[in-house]
Order: sequence, then C-alpha cells, then structure tokens
Amino acid sequence: MDATIQDDARYWRAEALGGLELLRGQYRNRAFPRHAHETYVVSVIALGSEELRIHGATHHVPTLGIVTLNPGVWHANHGRRGERYAFRSFYLDARAVRQIAGECSGPRSADVWFQGPVVTSQPLLALDLLRLHRRLEREPADLAAEEALHESLRGLLMRAGGFGTEPARVDDRRSVARLQAYLVDHLARSVSLKELAGLVDRSPCHLLRAFRTATGVTPHQFQIQMRIRRAAALLRAGRPIRETALDVGFSDQSHLTRHFTRSLGVSPGRFAQSVKNVQDRLEPLVLRS
Repeated sequence: MDATIQDDARYWRAEALGGLELLRGQYRNRAFPRHAHETYVVSVIALGSEELRIHGATHHVPTLGIVTLNPGVWHANHGRRGERYAFRSFYLDARAVRQIAGECSGPRSADVWFQGPVVTSQPLLALDLLRLHRRLEREPADLAAEEALHESLRGLLMRAGGFGTEPARVDDRRSVARLQAYLVDHLARSVSLKELAGLVDRSPCHLLRAFRTATGVTPHQFQIQMRIRRAAALLRAGRPIRETALDVGFSDQSHLTRHFTRSLGVSPGRFAQSVKNVQDRLEPLVLRS
C-alpha cells in the first residue's frame, strides 16, 4: 500500500439514533496513549490489525475483530508498526445499551458489561457492523438503520455480554473515587499531588500507587482525559476552540489540539466542524416542523 497516503479520520453524530457518536479512522504509525471513554465502545477493525493494551495485557485484534469496551476502561491502542490499519467505532450511550440488554436478560439488565475486550469469532457480525457504519456515514439514519443497530448490538450482547451484578473488585476505591470527582470539579486549575494526598490523608507515594492500581493511570493522566472529555462537550455546544482550551485547563489552543488529537484521532477543528455540519443539516428540518 502507498506509504504516502495520509492518515484520515472523520467523527460525526447520528442524532436520529439518540446522538450516537461514530468515528472512522485510518492510520499508519499512530499510537493512542492510555485513555478511557464515558460510553460503551464497539470498534471493528476494517483493515490490518490493532494491538490493544488493557490492565497490563496486550490483545491482538485482527481484521474483522471487534473491540468491546465498557465505560471507564483505561486502554491504549495502536496498529502494527509500519502497517496501515483502519477501524470504525460506535460510541454507545449506557441507556441505549441497557435498554437492548433488557430484551436479552429481562429484569437483571440494570448492570450490563462486555465480558472481554476482544471478539474474534464473529466475522459475520463484524461485517454487519461495518456495513451499518458505512451506511450511517453516507446517509441519514432511518428506521432500517435503527433496526440494524438494534439487531447488531443485541447479537453482540448475547455473544459477549454479561448481565446482573458485575463481579466486585478486591481493592477499595472510595478514596480514588473521591479524588476523581475532585479532579473533575477542578479541571481548569493546576492541582498538586500534595493537595490530592491531603484530601484523603495519604502520602503522595501511597496515593499514586493506589490511584494507578484502581484506574491504571496516574492522576495527571486522568485529569488530561477529563479535560479532553469536557472540551468535546464544549465544542459540541459551539464554543470556540481557543476559549475551550482555556476553560478546561489547557495552557493554549495548541496544548488542547495535541492532546485531543492524540486521544481521539481527530483534531478539535475537524471535530467541531463535524458537529456543525450535523446542526446545519438539522436546522432546516426544525424550521419546517
């Protein structure tokens, strides 16, 4: 394949499907550092292969492999060095997933999760997901697309989902949860390790170890990810990029752009333009109604 082909990515939202977020990406030598999503993630490798690292373990995801991530799972991923790879991702709201899960499991569906991060035994399901993703990129969502999404997710949950109460972790995360909430509440300012340690009456060394054990990342890495998440929300609302960068705690626009692009695979400018394009298409429909 031509090595001069540039990386390419597109992000958009399917408003008719409850604001479903989608990403198409094609990269060479692009590595996504450790990050987490607030939604469920279903991603299909359309070309090449991916290396996915979670909780210290590396998973190989081949072409037509499906990556299934629960909300808040920290992970890093990249294609094989020197090889181009492409994927198509669905970012799924928890309410939508639980609604579909209820049809699979009945009243036990208050909690639903994917049992493992990679599914490699369902190539036909992967092809269905790829076809649906391409369709949603070409044309507005309709009833047929909604039905296809419903059936594909139901099939995936039946094969790779868990229902009921997720097994509890041994470690106590209450202190870490408090620190996470504090970091989210103070995104726009600099927070020191000493300050965080004082909040939970622990030494900085102990805090770092506990935080990393519970989340897989350091407090600073968590803070950066939350800033990116808040920035995406502000950009969706139409806030200018420079103002967004300062509002969420980045020193300037280039600082935001660097972290945003590394984490999401698309620049803040392209992300904001994608959202604007969706709004421009919807506005005439609103005016006519």
